[in-house]
Amino acid sequence: MGNQIINFRKEVQPLTADSEIQEIYVNGTIKEIVTHFPPGCNALVGIKVFLNTQQILPQEGVIALDNATQAFKLAVPCRKSDKLRVDWENHDDTYPHTVSVIVNIEGREM
Repeated sequence: MGNQIINFRKEVQPLTADSEIQEIYVNGTIKEIVTHFPPGCNALVGIKVFLNTQQILPQEGVIALDNATQAFKLAVPCRKSDKLRVDWENHDDTYPHTVSVIVNIEGREM
């Protein structure tokens, strides 16, 4: 049994959207997702987190904060080879922004 921590971090240019996909390598439960929005994001950068095709954070819409690190507790079952995807949307017309997302997975024996 092992745990997995997946780190997503991407600089998103003004008025663009981007995404990143990473594979889960344990069977277990997504227990926590930590987001970090640096100062200056001004709620102009939104993020969404998906497990395969299901949006798990938030359940709909986006999370958009400023100068905040926020931990979200979850209990979402996942399996080895599932895919995690983070989508970023930067609505700032001037500056790029880098928002980090850390997914903590508690592994379990199958």
